[in-house]
Amino acid sequence: MDKDTKINLDNKIYLYMIISAGIITILFYLMMRFADQGNPILVILMALLIGAVAFIIAKLMKHFYLKEL
Repeated sequence: MDKDTKINLDNKIYLYMIISAGIITILFYLMMRFADQGNPILVILMALLIGAVAFIIAKLMKHFYLKEL
């Protein structure tokens, strides 16, 4: 793999990680806000969304690392 391509892939991984960390932070904030309001359905929904985003991040990381091989 070319050195420029590897640097470009590394930059994409960092960009995706920053975006996903921001999304997870917002979802955690919303989950805590809904918990303070006493809304268990939305707390469970936010927990499921956090899990889905974490699953997507894991798949994305696997994709990028397998692409390097």
